[in-house]
Amino acid sequence: MKRLLLTVLLFVYAGSTLAAGQAVKAVHYQLGYQSGDIYTTGGTDSSVNAFDGSVTIPLVGYLGASVSGYYDHYALATNFESQGSGLTVASSLPHCTMIAKGLAANLFLRDPALGRVSAGYGEGQDMAHCQSTFLVSGGPKAATKSYDAAAQYYLRRFTLGVAWEQTRFNSLYRLDSDSVTGSWYPTDILRFDLSAYGQDLKNTYSVGLEYQPEFFDNSSGLWAAYTRRHQTVTSNIIMVGIRYYFGRRVNLLERDREYR
Repeated sequence: MKRLLLTVLLFVYAGSTLAAGQAVKAVHYQLGYQSGDIYTTGGTDSSVNAFDGSVTIPLVGYLGASVSGYYDHYALATNFESQGSGLTVASSLPHCTMIAKGLAANLFLRDPALGRVSAGYGEGQDMAHCQSTFLVSGGPKAATKSYDAAAQYYLRRFTLGVAWEQTRFNSLYRLDSDSVTGSWYPTDILRFDLSAYGQDLKNTYSVGLEYQPEFFDNSSGLWAAYTRRHQTVTSNIIMVGIRYYFGRRVNLLERDREYR
């Protein structure tokens, strides 16, 4: 917590001294829906339907902030590690309905011509709606706290990024992950992503794309992602989603680097 507080103070100081720049051109809102399936080798498959939303606001100069929230509904196969939360559900039933929800806040410095650095904090809760318990809590509910930091470097049509995140379920159980991501914009309305993860999420790789179709007039974006994770079991995760953007209608490249 002390390190995170120091990072925030440094961000505030740097943002106030770089008042000539602008981290966020205008307040940006978005809402999203996503759905997917988790296929586990030698196990039972799971599915998820989720909603999320965020608002990104300019503060001063190169300093900006965002607040986001999510609500996920899982039909989760039991007796193997849950993808996405790091939780394991123990039950004699083949599936368990699980709800995951939470809020997060993020503070960042960004120069649209150079890149972005950020730090964030979030809290959430996972609830099993069946005769199941989480091994990390011993009950049907588990509270989480998360800390993250990230940096991105902008090239003309490429973005290189690194990120670190720690999720704490209690005083004993923590899930640490780091990632390296490369993004390519072949056009201003299409982005391809390739990511690799380490630490507790080692042997995890993901590919994805986001597209703002012209017939949506830059008001909405479609995205899809495929993730493969090879640990105790091998899981293949396929997700698709749609996002709606409020406010200014700009292309995807501009949105990623100047609005959200």
